[in-house]
Amino acid sequence: MTGKSLPSGGQKSAGNGGGYRVNQHFTSRRGRVVTALLLWALLLLPASPQMTAQESSGADPMVFLPLWTHVPSGRLSGPPVWTRDGRMLFAGEDRRLYAFSGTGGRLWRTDLERLPATTVAAGRDGSSYVGLSPNLIAAITPAGRIRWSVAGPDAPVAIIPSPDGVVYGVWRNGAVTARTVRGAAVWTVQMAAPVTATPVVTAHGLLVVATGDGALTAFDVVGTRRWLQRFPVPVTALASGERLIAGDRAGGLHHISATGSVLWSRRPSESAIRDVLLDANEASVLRTDDGTILAISPTGTTRWRARPPGTRITAAALTDEGVIYAGTSDGRLIALNRDGRLLADHPTGRSAAVQHVGITRGGRVVTAGDDWVLAVWCVSSCAQVGPRAALWGHPRGGPGGTGVSPLYLGRSVEAYRDILDFIFLEQAASSDSVESQRRALADIETRVAEGRVGTAHVYVVELLVSIAMGGPVGRGRTPVAPSERERAMALLGELGDHTVSARFARILPAEPSPLMQSAILSMMAEIESDPDGDVVTAVSALVQPERTALTPGVGLAAVGALTSVGRYNRAEVRIAARETLIRMSSSEQVSPGVRAAAAHGARTLE
Repeated sequence: MTGKSLPSGGQKSAGNGGGYRVNQHFTSRRGRVVTALLLWALLLLPASPQMTAQESSGADPMVFLPLWTHVPSGRLSGPPVWTRDGRMLFAGEDRRLYAFSGTGGRLWRTDLERLPATTVAAGRDGSSYVGLSPNLIAAITPAGRIRWSVAGPDAPVAIIPSPDGVVYGVWRNGAVTARTVRGAAVWTVQMAAPVTATPVVTAHGLLVVATGDGALTAFDVVGTRRWLQRFPVPVTALASGERLIAGDRAGGLHHISATGSVLWSRRPSESAIRDVLLDANEASVLRTDDGTILAISPTGTTRWRARPPGTRITAAALTDEGVIYAGTSDGRLIALNRDGRLLADHPTGRSAAVQHVGITRGGRVVTAGDDWVLAVWCVSSCAQVGPRAALWGHPRGGPGGTGVSPLYLGRSVEAYRDILDFIFLEQAASSDSVESQRRALADIETRVAEGRVGTAHVYVVELLVSIAMGGPVGRGRTPVAPSERERAMALLGELGDHTVSARFARILPAEPSPLMQSAILSMMAEIESDPDGDVVTAVSALVQPERTALTPGVGLAAVGALTSVGRYNRAEVRIAARETLIRMSSSEQVSPGVRAAAAHGARTLE
């Protein structure tokens, strides 16, 4: 069933917007908020005459406040997931798997060495699983170490740890594998056609897989096929709660029983269904290929449909209470209630499409998009955001400055320099005053520790690199103090930008100061990334026979860097790092303590 179209001219919302009690941050945007509400009223297509657009009179719009952000140097492989103990996990194009606390503190990061190909999956025991390009699945311990990895017959589509203790791997060519949590193979089944939708495990413990021949197949934990249902066109989206709902490529929607029989079928859309979401009442929300969202009752009736004016929905999440949070192709964050009434239409300040939307256990909204930025938003009033929101609101770092909106999160280099919290840092770090440099670094230290670098990641990295390199700054061209260079390197290690190590590897052999050599090596050990072996080459150059003997501090830092990059990079880098450690373990250029540490490091890389 499809919703009835509005007559020409649409349906106006009640009220004229004059009764809004707009939050102080949004007062200047009153006209835009009301205009958005009216435009959404025109775009909502109700399925029954009782459905109305949100009445603006006397209503407060929902407010989104940025709580913390992170930039993982690449797009995410899928929406973030949450473990049972509240950790957030996600993987990005920087080939790393991240774990963050609920307050934005980074708990660990793991170098996956390959591009992630699937959404991260969280197991009941705290382990996590991710598919890697071109044909691997990997298991990661709760502490962030790779427990095992195995190759499959094709690109992985999904990894699903089941409540029964079996880890399912589903591959693009239709292969389905089951392994124990320790990686041992249990069974393998080959489907007749490629997989067309992300598989699900039903409330009855069955793995349901959709394939390109229109088949929907359910397997039990021992690999037995429990039922098979065929549809005229392939299924493109699945959702499972107390019931199983399947959306197909032609816009069809099907309710399937525990035994595989079709209870009802509808066609609510002319476009392929890409996502099916279920709330606590088993009502469905669909996202279609043409960027529309639809609300479907438990009996399959289309309650309403909506598409934002001038854009399209690219991702959506649904709360148990039926509130829908959606991202758009032009970078907006939208909220609708269960009746389709617009609660918020919030421009994030970035024009890149929002590709992933999620909801934390605490009710916060998580977005990630093509601009690489993962953002956690507090919805409406949030007591925890109070002090931090005040920090975001300090123009140019102090109450006397001026600047753009404190919620602005631009992407370009020019936009980074306009972000209120970082404009003053460039001025302070480039001044002739050592005290100003220290103040700038202290501010960055606080923001890194609290996860508030956000969209300014690239800008802050460049600022720290310029300080850490030690070049003259300010009008008087004052050299940066060694202690500030050391602090900047420590912060670069904490930020973990994988592009930094290679830049400092080029200057390491020529660095005259042992203190700075140690700081550079410690930073490299913290970052861990060395895809091209630049760190190993630079450290190897330090321990050549013709060079001056290394101080114990530099020697131990070199051992730490070699061990770190050898452990978390490709085999060629590990072999080169181990060979250098073996050479150091017998070198007269280093102290006995460094030789012993090098021998131990070499053994860990065997």
